[in-house]
Amino acid sequence: MPQVLHFYKFTGYSDSLLKISDWESIYKSVKTLFEAQSRFDARIEDVISQCFEPIALKRVSVTEQALTEKVENFDDVINYIFDCKVSSFFMVNRNIWNAIEQIISAKKAEFSQSEKDISSCFKVEREFISDYFELESCFDKHILFVDVS
Repeated sequence: MPQVLHFYKFTGYSDSLLKISDWESIYKSVKTLFEAQSRFDARIEDVISQCFEPIALKRVSVTEQALTEKVENFDDVINYIFDCKVSSFFMVNRNIWNAIEQIISAKKAEFSQSEKDISSCFKVEREFISDYFELESCFDKHILFVDVS
């Protein structure tokens, strides 16, 4: 069974703090925060559930295989939050986001070409677009994270 990306948005910082912070600063602070919590033997699942909100998508689904095919040197590009031997939870950076955009676009185009019913086609396209903008909004705010399972 293929590994699928599950998207999350970080809810641990206020919008005003996010506006003045760049991607690197947020990544380092989130990583430091969780390294500190891991010293208290907190379970990773508990930490994630306290500080992240799952993003419910209607149409978009991305597999790890599709992502690794699009991203050169995938393992070197990933910015893991926890030890990668323990958890595949990572923050989405520009390289990963570009690949996700390409995958979404290709899936939308593939569906549009195969769908015969125009009403169904428009409904599904709206769902793709809605999902895309939800993810893009989180990425632009530097709060988009992924867990692979």
